[in-house]
Amino acid sequence: MRPIFVILLVVPVTLVLLVAIGVAVAVANYDATYQGRVYPGVSALGEDLSGQSREEARRLLGEHVARILAQPLALAAGGQEWRQSAAELGLELEVDSLVDQALAVGRQGWVLPRARGLWELRQSGRTLGAIQPRVNQETALQVLRRIAAQIDRPTIDAALSIGRAFDVQVTPAQSGRKLDQGESLRRIRNALVGGEDRVGLVAAETSPAVLDEQVAAAAEKARTILSGPLTLTYGQQVWTVGRDELRTMLRFERRASGAFEVVLDQAPLEALARRIAGEVEQTPVDARFAWAQGRLEVLRPSRPGVSLEPEQAVQAMLAALASPNHTLKLPVSVAKAAVPMEERYGLGIKELVEESSTTFAGSVPAKRHNIRLAAERINGTVVPPGATFSFNEAVGPTTLEAGFRWGYAIQGSNGVPKTVPSVAGGICQVATTLLHSVFWAGYTIEERYPHLYWIPNYASKGTIGIDTTVDEEAGLDFRFTNPTSSHLLIQAWTDESDKLHFALYGTKPDWKVEVEGPTKSHPRPADPKPIVEDDPTLPYGQRVVVEAARDGFDVRLVRKVTSQGETRTLNLVSRYQPSHNVTLVGTAGRPTPTPSPVATPAVPQPTTGPGDQPPQPTPTPAQR
Repeated sequence: MRPIFVILLVVPVTLVLLVAIGVAVAVANYDATYQGRVYPGVSALGEDLSGQSREEARRLLGEHVARILAQPLALAAGGQEWRQSAAELGLELEVDSLVDQALAVGRQGWVLPRARGLWELRQSGRTLGAIQPRVNQETALQVLRRIAAQIDRPTIDAALSIGRAFDVQVTPAQSGRKLDQGESLRRIRNALVGGEDRVGLVAAETSPAVLDEQVAAAAEKARTILSGPLTLTYGQQVWTVGRDELRTMLRFERRASGAFEVVLDQAPLEALARRIAGEVEQTPVDARFAWAQGRLEVLRPSRPGVSLEPEQAVQAMLAALASPNHTLKLPVSVAKAAVPMEERYGLGIKELVEESSTTFAGSVPAKRHNIRLAAERINGTVVPPGATFSFNEAVGPTTLEAGFRWGYAIQGSNGVPKTVPSVAGGICQVATTLLHSVFWAGYTIEERYPHLYWIPNYASKGTIGIDTTVDEEAGLDFRFTNPTSSHLLIQAWTDESDKLHFALYGTKPDWKVEVEGPTKSHPRPADPKPIVEDDPTLPYGQRVVVEAARDGFDVRLVRKVTSQGETRTLNLVSRYQPSHNVTLVGTAGRPTPTPSPVATPAVPQPTTGPGDQPPQPTPTPAQR
């Protein structure tokens, strides 16, 4: 049995060896046939590489890869689109490794498995996997940077500005945009690897803080303001605020709501309004008349009062600037004069009511001049119904600049009256003479101050105690009120005999005037001793008697004015001090004595020549 078993065993082994040898020979022949070439059935990237040499396979796959790299990829952002090839975006495909893989197919392992693999390769073929793509990040970023330069933009708020031609320019709002290069690169890489043909890039949008609609109203208002100069008129007067100045006053401010508003710097308008107010302002001037045989002749025409309220004017200017019409008639207020000349025949001035006169004969020239000037200043004054006449207001400033001269007036010194030099000395006689008419006519006396001593020629209708003194600086005034329903004309004049006259014209009141007194009391004897004093206002050696010794006393008058059962009572009380015999001797221009010779020369003293003006003493409150 052993030989048979051995024979049976040797036969299959031999057969296997023969088969193996045959397979090996066949594989060797196959290798020899496709030496350096790709076995049949191998493909890559959709290309059949069967029998291709390394160079042929590289060329074939390279052409395929070139077509892939040439394929465009659409990049979209901000409503724009850019087409870039895969190669331009940095896609890289390695061909050599794929060729190596193709050539290696079927050439690894033991002969029998290789034979089997080659058989399967011939029957079914084998497709190699795709090339592992690689994206060159720097190349892709260069493309993204170019795109960012085109789509990136800053956020711009809407804004307003004024051009050289006064045009209001609006800078439109713009949303900001910035390309997110990191996220966009990631998307490009995915699209290239995934074979997509379009990718949306990522760009972040930033909204502006100020929108167009938030500046539109301010722009329109500014255009209106700058459309032309502001022209202000009153009568024939014209003032202009130019566009250049308006532009400097204009600015834009943002409110809490976000909207912009036009703001005008009102300070220049306020300054202009104050200046115009000063230019147009005028106080009302009452007409003055002269009584001429029953007719009223105009001595001074009336003039209405004109005033401009600066605040009201500024508001009117702002309103004009906000309208297309930049011409404004200023809101000037016009006040009618209390005594208009055109209505003179309706004022009730139709007859003589009362008159009075005093003499100033023998007075020094300065006093005569001052009396005439004060009477001229008062002449023609009309006191309306219910109005109060002020002597100081009617006469005006009693200064040298106003035309008055140095005279003499009574001044109190420690309760003792003294006659001293005073500017406008003598006008107390004018006030006293007017008081006489007012007193006897029955008008209401509001303010009156008696002299410090009694002056005999101030008596009225034989009655003493009716006098008054005035002094603007000391606040002494003579005032009376016209309580009637008709106007009262004050006529004042002087004549060649140095008499001062006053006449009151109007409608005679229907009241009754009764006067009780005068009642004298508390006599105070005067000291007749002569007093001689130097006066630097008189030329050297001139002597002037300015005061005579008279007794002092108290005097009381009671005036009752009765109308329609009602009585007004005036107690006129005066306390006169004793006066003295005073003579003033001029010292102005006194010769300087010749000095005796001494070892040291004498210092020359200032002198006043005969032709020099006398020194001007400082005015002091005094009764003139």
